[in-house]
Amino acid sequence: MANIQSAKKRARQTVKKNELKSSQRAFEVFEKKGLFHKSSGKKLKELVYSSGNSKNLMDQFIKFNGKKPDPKRLLQKRGLT
Repeated sequence: MANIQSAKKRARQTVKKNELKSSQRAFEVFEKKGLFHKSSGKKLKELVYSSGNSKNLMDQFIKFNGKKPDPKRLLQKRGLT
């Protein structure tokens, strides 16, 4: 039973992580500095993508972007606003 709960928890975390990755908010840095800004790409990779589920993804995202993601941007991307 614990294995099933653990798998469900990992699945939920993966969904949250994928939604966060797809959020337009993550790309504000690149909108400001340019799509091929090397140090921003490296920072995104190190703080968000490479941490996996080993660290709190929201904390890592805030370290990268300096603020929490805005859910309105995600809803806009999905055509829900």
